[in-house]
Amino acid sequence: MLTSKIHRKYFKNIANLTDLIVGYMQLTTSDLDLFQDDPNQFISDEDNIGVRDSCQNILNNVINEFGKNGMMMVIKSVGLCLVESDARMKRNDKSWWKMREAAILGLGSLQEELLAKQVPFDSETLLKSLFALDLSSNNVFLQARAIHIISQLHEIVPNQLLSQFSQFLSAIIAPGTKAPVGLQLYACRAVGRLVEADSIEPNAIRPILAGVCTLSGETTDDTAHIVLEALAALINAKPECIEGAEQSVIQILVQLITKFSSDPMIPVR
Repeated sequence: MLTSKIHRKYFKNIANLTDLIVGYMQLTTSDLDLFQDDPNQFISDEDNIGVRDSCQNILNNVINEFGKNGMMMVIKSVGLCLVESDARMKRNDKSWWKMREAAILGLGSLQEELLAKQVPFDSETLLKSLFALDLSSNNVFLQARAIHIISQLHEIVPNQLLSQFSQFLSAIIAPGTKAPVGLQLYACRAVGRLVEADSIEPNAIRPILAGVCTLSGETTDDTAHIVLEALAALINAKPECIEGAEQSVIQILVQLITKFSSDPMIPVR
Protein backbone atom coordinates (compact mmCIF):
# COMPACT_ATOMS: atom_id res chain seq x y z
CA MET A 1 0.00 0.00 0.00
CA LEU A 2 1.13 3.55 -0.65
CA THR A 3 1.77 5.84 2.30
CA SER A 4 -0.75 8.59 3.11
CA LYS A 5 1.83 11.20 2.07
CA ILE A 6 2.19 9.65 -1.39
CA HIS A 7 -1.62 9.33 -1.60
CA ARG A 8 -2.02 13.07 -1.06
CA LYS A 9 0.80 13.96 -3.45
CA TYR A 10 -0.44 11.90 -6.37
CA PHE A 11 -4.19 11.91 -5.76
CA LYS A 12 -4.97 14.65 -8.30
CA ASN A 13 -2.76 13.06 -10.95
CA ILE A 14 -4.36 9.68 -10.40
CA ALA A 15 -7.80 11.24 -10.81
CA ASN A 16 -6.72 12.66 -14.17
CA LEU A 17 -5.21 9.31 -15.08
CA THR A 18 -8.51 7.47 -14.65
CA ASP A 19 -10.12 9.85 -17.16
CA LEU A 20 -7.44 8.92 -19.68
CA ILE A 21 -7.65 5.22 -18.88
CA VAL A 22 -11.38 4.96 -19.57
CA GLY A 23 -10.82 6.81 -22.85
CA TYR A 24 -8.06 4.39 -23.83
CA MET A 25 -10.48 1.49 -23.36
CA GLN A 26 -12.26 2.33 -26.60
CA LEU A 27 -12.25 -0.33 -29.30
CA THR A 28 -9.80 0.23 -32.15
CA THR A 29 -10.26 -0.47 -35.84
CA SER A 30 -8.09 -3.57 -35.38
CA ASP A 31 -10.40 -4.75 -32.59
CA LEU A 32 -13.46 -4.33 -34.80
CA ASP A 33 -11.82 -6.26 -37.62
CA LEU A 34 -10.74 -9.08 -35.30
CA PHE A 35 -14.26 -9.42 -33.90
CA GLN A 36 -15.56 -9.97 -37.43
CA ASP A 37 -12.70 -12.13 -38.71
CA ASP A 38 -11.83 -14.22 -35.64
CA PRO A 39 -14.34 -13.75 -32.79
CA ASN A 40 -12.79 -16.56 -30.76
CA GLN A 41 -9.44 -14.77 -30.74
CA PHE A 42 -11.16 -11.46 -29.91
CA ILE A 43 -12.76 -13.00 -26.82
CA SER A 44 -9.50 -14.62 -25.78
CA ASP A 45 -7.52 -11.40 -26.23
CA GLU A 46 -10.03 -9.35 -24.28
CA ASP A 47 -9.77 -11.77 -21.37
CA ASN A 48 -6.01 -12.01 -21.24
CA ILE A 49 -3.98 -9.40 -23.11
CA GLY A 50 -4.12 -6.01 -24.73
CA VAL A 51 -4.70 -2.40 -23.83
CA ARG A 52 -8.29 -2.82 -22.64
CA ASP A 53 -7.41 -5.60 -20.22
CA SER A 54 -4.44 -3.59 -18.92
CA CYS A 55 -6.65 -0.52 -18.44
CA GLN A 56 -9.13 -2.54 -16.42
CA ASN A 57 -6.30 -3.80 -14.23
CA ILE A 58 -5.20 -0.22 -13.60
CA LEU A 59 -8.73 0.82 -12.60
CA ASN A 60 -8.93 -2.17 -10.25
CA ASN A 61 -5.60 -1.16 -8.71
CA VAL A 62 -6.80 2.42 -8.24
CA ILE A 63 -9.88 1.14 -6.42
CA ASN A 64 -7.84 -1.26 -4.28
CA GLU A 65 -5.24 1.39 -3.43
CA PHE A 66 -7.45 4.42 -2.82
CA GLY A 67 -10.58 2.72 -1.50
CA LYS A 68 -13.70 4.89 -1.60
CA ASN A 69 -11.78 7.77 -3.18
CA GLY A 70 -10.63 5.39 -5.90
CA MET A 71 -14.21 4.29 -6.51
CA MET A 72 -15.29 7.90 -6.85
CA MET A 73 -12.49 8.58 -9.36
CA VAL A 74 -13.65 5.71 -11.55
CA ILE A 75 -17.30 6.74 -11.29
CA LYS A 76 -16.42 10.31 -12.27
CA SER A 77 -14.38 9.13 -15.26
CA VAL A 78 -17.12 6.75 -16.40
CA GLY A 79 -19.71 9.51 -16.04
CA LEU A 80 -17.65 11.95 -18.11
CA CYS A 81 -17.22 9.33 -20.80
CA LEU A 82 -20.97 8.65 -20.91
CA VAL A 83 -21.74 12.37 -21.14
CA GLU A 84 -19.25 12.80 -23.97
CA SER A 85 -20.73 9.78 -25.75
CA ASP A 86 -24.23 11.30 -25.54
CA ALA A 87 -22.90 14.60 -26.88
CA ARG A 88 -21.27 12.84 -29.83
CA MET A 89 -24.43 10.90 -30.56
CA LYS A 90 -26.40 14.16 -30.72
CA ARG A 91 -23.80 15.52 -33.16
CA ASN A 92 -24.35 12.43 -35.33
CA ASP A 93 -20.79 11.30 -34.75
CA LYS A 94 -20.76 7.71 -36.03
CA SER A 95 -18.21 6.64 -33.44
CA TRP A 96 -20.22 7.88 -30.44
CA TRP A 97 -20.90 4.34 -29.27
CA LYS A 98 -17.20 3.57 -28.72
CA MET A 99 -17.01 5.88 -25.71
CA ARG A 100 -20.20 4.43 -24.27
CA GLU A 101 -18.94 0.88 -24.68
CA ALA A 102 -15.64 1.83 -23.03
CA ALA A 103 -17.43 3.52 -20.13
CA ILE A 104 -19.57 0.46 -19.47
CA LEU A 105 -16.47 -1.74 -19.62
CA GLY A 106 -14.77 0.54 -17.11
CA LEU A 107 -17.78 0.35 -14.83
CA GLY A 108 -17.23 -3.40 -14.62
CA SER A 109 -14.24 -2.71 -12.37
CA LEU A 110 -16.78 -1.63 -9.73
CA GLN A 111 -18.79 -4.86 -9.88
CA GLU A 112 -18.33 -5.84 -6.23
CA GLU A 113 -18.94 -2.31 -4.97
CA LEU A 114 -22.08 -1.88 -7.09
CA LEU A 115 -23.48 -5.21 -5.91
CA ALA A 116 -22.79 -4.23 -2.30
CA LYS A 117 -24.20 -0.74 -2.93
CA GLN A 118 -21.04 0.79 -1.53
CA VAL A 119 -20.86 3.58 -4.11
CA PRO A 120 -23.30 6.42 -4.86
CA PHE A 121 -24.17 5.30 -8.36
CA ASP A 122 -27.65 5.09 -9.88
CA SER A 123 -27.55 1.43 -10.87
CA GLU A 124 -31.29 1.34 -11.60
CA THR A 125 -31.04 4.06 -14.24
CA LEU A 126 -27.96 2.39 -15.73
CA LEU A 127 -29.72 -0.97 -16.01
CA LYS A 128 -32.77 0.59 -17.65
CA SER A 129 -30.56 2.37 -20.18
CA LEU A 130 -28.70 -0.86 -20.96
CA PHE A 131 -31.98 -2.51 -21.90
CA ALA A 132 -33.46 0.52 -23.68
CA LEU A 133 -30.38 1.67 -25.59
CA ASP A 134 -27.76 -1.09 -25.79
CA LEU A 135 -29.55 -4.43 -25.97
CA SER A 136 -32.14 -2.99 -28.35
CA SER A 137 -29.55 -1.44 -30.66
CA ASN A 138 -28.22 -2.93 -33.89
CA ASN A 139 -24.66 -2.47 -32.64
CA VAL A 140 -23.25 -5.87 -31.65
CA PHE A 141 -20.50 -4.27 -29.56
CA LEU A 142 -22.97 -2.37 -27.40
CA GLN A 143 -25.08 -5.51 -27.14
CA ALA A 144 -22.06 -7.58 -26.13
CA ARG A 145 -20.96 -5.08 -23.49
CA ALA A 146 -24.49 -4.83 -22.11
CA ILE A 147 -24.72 -8.63 -21.88
CA HIS A 148 -21.45 -8.68 -20.00
CA ILE A 149 -22.28 -6.00 -17.41
CA ILE A 150 -25.89 -7.15 -16.87
CA SER A 151 -24.69 -10.68 -16.16
CA GLN A 152 -22.09 -9.28 -13.75
CA LEU A 153 -24.77 -7.30 -11.90
CA HIS A 154 -27.59 -9.85 -12.20
CA GLU A 155 -28.04 -9.94 -8.41
CA ILE A 156 -29.44 -6.39 -8.43
CA VAL A 157 -31.36 -6.60 -11.71
CA PRO A 158 -35.16 -6.44 -11.15
CA ASN A 159 -37.00 -9.68 -11.89
CA GLN A 160 -38.93 -8.16 -14.78
CA LEU A 161 -35.72 -7.12 -16.50
CA LEU A 162 -34.11 -10.49 -15.75
CA SER A 163 -37.00 -12.20 -17.49
CA GLN A 164 -36.51 -9.92 -20.49
CA PHE A 165 -32.79 -10.64 -20.41
CA SER A 166 -33.40 -14.40 -20.44
CA GLN A 167 -35.50 -14.11 -23.58
CA PHE A 168 -32.86 -11.92 -25.19
CA LEU A 169 -30.13 -14.48 -24.47
CA SER A 170 -32.32 -17.24 -25.83
CA ALA A 171 -32.88 -15.32 -29.06
CA ILE A 172 -29.13 -14.72 -29.41
CA ILE A 173 -28.06 -18.32 -28.77
CA ALA A 174 -30.94 -20.48 -30.02
CA PRO A 175 -30.26 -22.61 -33.13
CA GLY A 176 -30.88 -20.72 -36.36
CA THR A 177 -29.85 -17.38 -34.88
CA LYS A 178 -28.22 -14.86 -37.17
CA ALA A 179 -26.23 -13.33 -34.33
CA PRO A 180 -22.44 -13.21 -34.84
CA VAL A 181 -20.43 -15.93 -33.12
CA GLY A 182 -18.72 -13.33 -30.94
CA LEU A 183 -22.04 -12.10 -29.59
CA GLN A 184 -23.18 -15.67 -28.99
CA LEU A 185 -20.06 -16.32 -26.93
CA TYR A 186 -20.82 -13.31 -24.72
CA ALA A 187 -24.36 -14.62 -24.28
CA CYS A 188 -23.05 -18.11 -23.57
CA ARG A 189 -20.82 -16.79 -20.80
CA ALA A 190 -23.76 -14.88 -19.31
CA VAL A 191 -25.83 -18.08 -19.29
CA GLY A 192 -23.23 -19.75 -17.11
CA ARG A 193 -23.53 -16.97 -14.53
CA LEU A 194 -27.30 -16.65 -14.56
CA VAL A 195 -28.33 -20.30 -14.55
CA GLU A 196 -26.31 -20.93 -11.38
CA ALA A 197 -28.29 -18.16 -9.72
CA ASP A 198 -31.58 -19.57 -11.06
CA SER A 199 -32.11 -16.30 -12.94
CA ILE A 200 -33.15 -17.69 -16.33
CA GLU A 201 -36.78 -18.14 -17.30
CA PRO A 202 -37.76 -21.84 -17.46
CA ASN A 203 -39.09 -21.56 -21.03
CA ALA A 204 -35.74 -20.21 -22.18
CA ILE A 205 -33.64 -23.10 -20.83
CA ARG A 206 -34.17 -25.66 -23.61
CA PRO A 207 -33.58 -23.24 -26.52
CA ILE A 208 -30.46 -21.97 -24.77
CA LEU A 209 -29.17 -25.53 -24.22
CA ALA A 210 -29.73 -26.37 -27.88
CA GLY A 211 -27.98 -23.16 -28.91
CA VAL A 212 -24.99 -23.77 -26.65
CA CYS A 213 -24.63 -27.27 -28.11
CA THR A 214 -24.71 -25.82 -31.63
CA LEU A 215 -22.21 -23.10 -30.69
CA SER A 216 -19.75 -25.78 -29.56
CA GLY A 217 -18.95 -26.43 -33.20
CA GLU A 218 -17.82 -22.83 -33.67
CA THR A 219 -15.34 -22.67 -30.81
CA THR A 220 -11.56 -22.97 -30.80
CA ASP A 221 -9.13 -23.82 -28.03
CA ASP A 222 -9.40 -20.13 -27.05
CA THR A 223 -13.11 -20.32 -26.22
CA ALA A 224 -14.10 -23.98 -25.81
CA HIS A 225 -14.06 -23.49 -22.04
CA ILE A 226 -16.90 -20.95 -22.31
CA VAL A 227 -19.19 -23.54 -23.89
CA LEU A 228 -18.09 -26.25 -21.45
CA GLU A 229 -18.74 -24.01 -18.47
CA ALA A 230 -22.18 -23.06 -19.77
CA LEU A 231 -23.08 -26.71 -20.41
CA ALA A 232 -21.83 -27.72 -16.97
CA ALA A 233 -23.83 -24.93 -15.33
CA LEU A 234 -26.99 -25.89 -17.22
CA ILE A 235 -26.64 -29.60 -16.39
CA ASN A 236 -25.80 -28.98 -12.72
CA ALA A 237 -28.52 -26.41 -12.10
CA LYS A 238 -31.21 -27.76 -14.43
CA PRO A 239 -30.53 -31.49 -15.02
CA GLU A 240 -34.05 -31.92 -16.35
CA CYS A 241 -33.20 -29.72 -19.33
CA ILE A 242 -31.27 -32.54 -21.03
CA GLU A 243 -34.05 -35.13 -20.78
CA GLY A 244 -34.27 -36.87 -24.14
CA ALA A 245 -31.01 -35.30 -25.29
CA GLU A 246 -28.57 -36.99 -22.91
CA GLN A 247 -26.65 -38.87 -25.61
CA SER A 248 -26.27 -35.77 -27.79
CA VAL A 249 -25.04 -33.63 -24.92
CA ILE A 250 -22.60 -36.30 -23.71
CA GLN A 251 -21.29 -36.71 -27.25
CA ILE A 252 -20.67 -32.96 -27.53
CA LEU A 253 -18.88 -32.90 -24.18
CA VAL A 254 -16.65 -35.81 -25.18
CA GLN A 255 -15.91 -34.20 -28.55
CA LEU A 256 -14.92 -30.91 -26.93
CA ILE A 257 -12.73 -32.53 -24.31
CA THR A 258 -11.07 -34.74 -26.92
CA LYS A 259 -10.62 -31.97 -29.47
CA PHE A 260 -9.07 -29.56 -27.00
CA SER A 261 -7.32 -32.06 -24.75
CA SER A 262 -4.03 -30.18 -25.22
CA ASP A 263 -5.49 -27.34 -23.13
CA PRO A 264 -4.58 -28.29 -19.52
CA MET A 265 -7.67 -26.50 -18.20
CA ILE A 266 -10.25 -28.27 -20.39
CA PRO A 267 -10.24 -31.73 -18.75
CA VAL A 268 -10.80 -30.29 -15.26
CA ARG A 269 -13.77 -28.16 -16.30
